[in-house]
Amino acid sequence: MKHIKTAVVIMALFVSSVAAGELPAGTETESPVIGAEIDFNSKYLWHGQEYSNRSVLQPSVWVSAGELTATLWTNNELSEDLNEINAILEYPLEFKKFLVEPSFSYYVYPTQPGCNPMIELAFKISHPLSEKFSLYTSQNFYFLNGDVGDSYFGGLGLDFETGIAENIKLNVSPFAALGSIKYNRENFGYPEWAFDLISADVSLEYGFFGGWYVKPHFTYAFLPDKNLTENDRSNTAVGIALGAEF
Repeated sequence: MKHIKTAVVIMALFVSSVAAGELPAGTETESPVIGAEIDFNSKYLWHGQEYSNRSVLQPSVWVSAGELTATLWTNNELSEDLNEINAILEYPLEFKKFLVEPSFSYYVYPTQPGCNPMIELAFKISHPLSEKFSLYTSQNFYFLNGDVGDSYFGGLGLDFETGIAENIKLNVSPFAALGSIKYNRENFGYPEWAFDLISADVSLEYGFFGGWYVKPHFTYAFLPDKNLTENDRSNTAVGIALGAEF
């Protein structure tokens, strides 16, 4: 219960600062944007790893003020209790032709005994190649119990997005990543650097009136290094999200 409160407090502090008008210097003072989404998935995949053996619901809510966004995301296995809550803060920055998107995430696992809270510091840096293509790198660092070791997961991806009809967007994003010694030891029991992931995400988003949208999506993930796992090296998930932003 203590960890649930911590995640909620992170969100509450940001929401209260928005209401009070206490935003970071340089942040626009336009009205906050509030959004919510419920995402139904055939399974929970995280960095290519399967974290459920059944379908999951992943609701989230967020509030944005200027460029700063606070999100509360949850994972719920069907017929079981809520088992993960993530509180996330994001603040994108533009530098010449690069978009830099740093984020801070606090993970808690309320119904999983022995799973300690985790902090993630992530940086996504994108550079447009054309109107529809952009190259990006995602760099993720993880901290458990105050440990500042080298738990790292990061790689390169290509993002393709295009409109295929009125209010319909297609997005395709292949990605490849490495994992550090500590990351692989904690997640696979393999204490070496490794080529952890080749993946592809495909989504089709249709926008409705009033800020509503529906987005079916598909993920394919492959773990190339046999030292990580010899079984279930290939994972797939399908899902559909329904959300709105006001």
